[in-house]
Amino acid sequence: MPHSKSFKKIGLVGKPGSKAAQESVDGLIKVISQLNLTMYLPQSDEVEFPIADDSKTNINYLPFEKMGEQCDLVIVVGGDARLLKTPGE
Repeated sequence: MPHSKSFKKIGLVGKPGSKAAQESVDGLIKVISQLNLTMYLPQSDEVEFPIADDSKTNINYLPFEKMGEQCDLVIVVGGDARLLKTPGE
């Protein structure tokens, strides 16, 4: 599939409190940044994944409930079941 027709807005959700999920999300951020795609992380009081240098990446923060509306693709790391709790939203 040509890049111009692929997903352009990618949501990344990691399981809160999981070091393995954070490491996976960090790795995904590096890969997605190289593709010059827009990324969305959940905006939450519960968890904030620290990003080493988000000034060089296209990272945006959204309320979790809005990710389905704004993202073309959401990647969930670490078995975060919150997505299963909000079908159709």
